[in-house]
Amino acid sequence: MISIVFKNLKKSEIIKTNVEKRFESLIEKFVDLKGSRIKILVEMENSPNQSGPDNFKIKFFVSGGRYDGLHQEKSNINFYNALSDILENLTEQLNRYGDKIRVSRIKKERKLKQMMRMAN
Repeated sequence: MISIVFKNLKKSEIIKTNVEKRFESLIEKFVDLKGSRIKILVEMENSPNQSGPDNFKIKFFVSGGRYDGLHQEKSNINFYNALSDILENLTEQLNRYGDKIRVSRIKKERKLKQMMRMAN
């Protein structure tokens, strides 16, 4: 379940649709995210004291499931660049997490085989 929250930014169907579509493709790639609760915070920061460009920030939180506690945050002057950055980093982080589990499983199997050889 994906929930999108806007902070300091008017709700926009264009942004919501774009965020949903991009994150759904990530969830399709990492199936274990389907059972988790996902919260995406889309925020715009600008200084009321001095003029300058707005800064868009996207935060991603996962609760429950295999990736419980995973969070990521990216910001950029351009909303679409911030969205792209966070998706790229999440893909890398999720791949690394899967690699750690796979490597630890392989190590355990090797250790078990070695112990069985010594017993014979």
